[in-house]
Amino acid sequence: MNTLEPRPSRPAAPPTLRSPRDGPAMRVGDLLPLGDFLCLVLAAWVSTQALSAAFGAVLAPFMLHDRRFDSAAGRGAVPDLVHSHAMRFALFMLVLLPLGALGGHPLPPGLTTFAAFGLLSTSLLRGGAAWHLHRRRHAAMPPADTPTRIDYVADTMPVRLLCDRPIKRWDAVAKGAEDLLLGALLTLALLPLMGLIAVAIKLSGPGPVLFRQRRHALDNRVFEIYKFRTMRWTPPSAASSTPPMQQTGRHDLRVTRLGRWLRVSSLDELPQLFNVLQGEMSLVGPRPHATDMRTESRLGDEIAQDYAHRHRVKPGITGWAQVNGARGATDTEAQLRRRIALDLYYIDHWSLLLDLKILVLTSAVVVKGTNAY
Repeated sequence: MNTLEPRPSRPAAPPTLRSPRDGPAMRVGDLLPLGDFLCLVLAAWVSTQALSAAFGAVLAPFMLHDRRFDSAAGRGAVPDLVHSHAMRFALFMLVLLPLGALGGHPLPPGLTTFAAFGLLSTSLLRGGAAWHLHRRRHAAMPPADTPTRIDYVADTMPVRLLCDRPIKRWDAVAKGAEDLLLGALLTLALLPLMGLIAVAIKLSGPGPVLFRQRRHALDNRVFEIYKFRTMRWTPPSAASSTPPMQQTGRHDLRVTRLGRWLRVSSLDELPQLFNVLQGEMSLVGPRPHATDMRTESRLGDEIAQDYAHRHRVKPGITGWAQVNGARGATDTEAQLRRRIALDLYYIDHWSLLLDLKILVLTSAVVVKGTNAY
């Protein structure tokens, strides 16, 4: 006689020790920028500084955001948290002073009151939130031998998180605003120059102005990158007879005379500003590699196991690797590994200040023309 056996149920997930970025600490950290905005709006009302306070209330969520709040609150490091916030607030005021002086006064009246009230209120907000979260977490901490929780997919398959997106929540908002605002300003400022370059390419010979190539982007997706064409144009009818893709080398015969100057000056990269505005790229990030790029006849993920980790963020026009000498072709395995290491360092240590530092250093690298050909 056939009997129906009950379907085995999924074992109950054991309790887990939540990390500092889980639960309330994570949510409070994400809401602090809104608290900063409200504190500075109140400071503006107290100090009657309408213009400077309006700029300050908009800039504060970006400049005062502390990515280490969650971990500091978990440790109960309230004095360190308030001290780092005071340093960040001082930098914020240095940026705000020129904006506040738009009214014609070197030090607008009431700005000191605005700064004092703003620093006090935002510091109390952070200190109080961190102290409360630390007490709550300490009281609810489970025994030290609590095993790690395992999540389940479709109630049957156990999974554990091995890798997370490094720039998320408020950090992603801040980096997106950086790309949108700075990208739009740079595009408007450089449009006349891009127009002149386009005319020069068109007059130099046959072929399109822009070069498009499929490259890897965020989450290993594929997009078309834009560059000014710097090589001799191959008609579509002859494209099938061309050899497989090869990286550009020094004294490459495929590069035109105008294209060589564009590559040395890095002006051929300017159309990638449109990739930034379309959301496919970032101003700063790991440089995107062609989908079929090979180093010593091998793909990147065949050389380094952590190669795909470069794709956890959007690719950039410039990056930490480029300002540290890892620019140009990767002809050897050692060159590729060094570039990957520098890209992963940027991903693990990302901040808005690091992005601005890379943008400043990029101008110096472009002037020197290191490894540009």
